[in-house]
Amino acid sequence: MNLTTSDYPITMPTQHLTWREAAPGIWQRDIDEIEKSYTALIRQYAGSGRMEFAITGHITVSVSVENDSPADTASRLEDALRVAWLWLRNDNPTIASLVYFDKQLGKPQKRYETIRDEASRSAWLEKTFKTISCGQTGAEWANSDPPAPEEATLFMVEPPATHPSDIQRDLILRSPHAIIDGIGTLNLFNNLLIHFSRLLSSPSPAALPTLSGAETALLSPPYRIAAKIPSPPTLSQQALLAALQQPPHPDTASLPSLTLPYNRGPMLPGKHQRTALTLTLSQTSRLLTALKSHPGPPTVTHAFHAAIALLLRNISTTLPNPPTSTSPLVRLPAYILRNERPYLPSPYNTPSHAVAAYHSLARGKQEITLSSTPSPDSHQEFEQVMEQIRNYYLFAFSHSLEDHPTLAAYVFSTFTPDVPLDEGVMVPVPPPNEKPGVSLSSMGVVDRIIEPVRGVVEAGDPWVVGEELGSGLGCFLGTWRGRLTLSAAWNESWHGKEEVEGFLEGCVGVVMGWVDDL
Repeated sequence: MNLTTSDYPITMPTQHLTWREAAPGIWQRDIDEIEKSYTALIRQYAGSGRMEFAITGHITVSVSVENDSPADTASRLEDALRVAWLWLRNDNPTIASLVYFDKQLGKPQKRYETIRDEASRSAWLEKTFKTISCGQTGAEWANSDPPAPEEATLFMVEPPATHPSDIQRDLILRSPHAIIDGIGTLNLFNNLLIHFSRLLSSPSPAALPTLSGAETALLSPPYRIAAKIPSPPTLSQQALLAALQQPPHPDTASLPSLTLPYNRGPMLPGKHQRTALTLTLSQTSRLLTALKSHPGPPTVTHAFHAAIALLLRNISTTLPNPPTSTSPLVRLPAYILRNERPYLPSPYNTPSHAVAAYHSLARGKQEITLSSTPSPDSHQEFEQVMEQIRNYYLFAFSHSLEDHPTLAAYVFSTFTPDVPLDEGVMVPVPPPNEKPGVSLSSMGVVDRIIEPVRGVVEAGDPWVVGEELGSGLGCFLGTWRGRLTLSAAWNESWHGKEEVEGFLEGCVGVVMGWVDDL
C-alpha cells in the first residue's frame, strides 16, 4: 500500500498508545505503525496456516555434571529454567502480551493480563514453557514446522547427548514479530540467563515472583512512544516525508532489477527453513583486518551486501533471458532493517525493554547499480559495489536523530499490506513474489549482548530469524566468540537446501576472494 503524506497518521493520539487498565487486571493499548505492519502481514498469510515473520530465537545452555548425577543435574537445570522464565515475565512482562482484534473498539489492541492466583500462574507456565524430547537438536526441531503461537512461547528441546559430563538444552523462542524483534530476542535470552545462572548457583530453594500486578509498570511502550515521535510531524519532517514519495532517479528506475530465481508452481508457502555457514576464526580475523585497512572503512555488513548484489548478478547471467540482453547495467533495490535501541532515551535503550519492536526500515531513493556482466577485474568491481552499499547505508540514515523516528514510522506504514485486521475476516494468501530479492540483517557482535559464560552456565549458538513465507531469502549476519556466521531463512515451497547453501557459499567466496586478493 503506497501512502501519501496526507494518508499518514500524523495525529495518532499518544494516550491511546499508553498502557491503561481497561478492566481489573487487564491492561491494553493501541498498536503503532511497526506493530500494525507485522500484524497485517500475519493476517495476510493466515489462510496458509502459518505466521509470516514469526520470530524464531535459538540458544543452547550447558551445565557441567559435578557432584550430582546426570539425571539430578538435568532435573535441576530444567526446574531452574522454568522458574527463570517466570522471573523473566516479572522483569519483562510484555513477553506475556498478545495482539488481538477488539471487536468492541473495532481495532487491534496489545493486551496484558495479570496473574490472579497460583492456578493462573501455573496455567501460564504450562501454556508458554514447553518441553520437547524428540531426538532432534533445537536447530533441527526449528526446521520441522514448529507451532507459532499468538503468545510468545519458550520451547526447551532435549538434544541427543554428546558429552556425558555436560547437560545441554536447546531453547527456542517462538513469538509474533509484533511482540518482539531480533535484537530484542537476543537481549531477552541474556536476561533469561541472568536468572537461570542465579537460580542454579543459589543453595536456597528458588523463590517465585508474585506477579501480582506491580510488574505492569514495566510494560514496554511502542516505538512511537519510546522514540517520542511528534504528532503531528514538524513542517521540516513533513517536507522530508513528501520527498520520500518521489520516484527513484530516472537514470536507475528503468534498469532491470536483480532478482532471485525460485521454483515456480507452488502457490502456498510450505515449511520455513534455516541454514548457516560459519567462518573460521582465521577467516573472520582476516576479513575484519582487511575492512579496517580499507578507506571508509566499510563494515562486514557492507561487504556481504555487496557480495549478495554481485552473486545475484552472476546468477542472472545464467538465466534464459539475462539482463544483458536489454541493458548494460542492472540495479539492486536496497533496504535496511536497523536496530533503534541505541538511539532511544533511557530506559528504552536497555535490556529492560527487550520485548518490543524497536527497529526501523530505512528506504531511500538510492539504488545500487552494477554492470550486467562480470568485470574482468573482480577485485575492483567488488570495491566499487561495496562503496555504493556503504554510501547507501550512510544516506539511508543521514537525517537528524530528531527526524529519523518520524520517517521510520512512515516507511513502515508504506510497507503495511492493506488487509482487514479482524481475525474473523478471511484474506486470500498472496501468490509468491515473481521478482523476489535477498534481504540482509545484521545481528552484530552477539557476545556483546549475550554473555557466553555466566556462573556455571555456558551459552552457545545464539541466532534469530523471522519466518520466511515468501519466495525470497532472508539473510542474517552475526559474530559469536570471534566467528562470523552468515545464515539464511527460506521457504521450502520455492527453494531447496542445497541451492541456499550454495548461495551462502557463493557470498562467502566473493568476500573472501576479495580478502585473498589484497
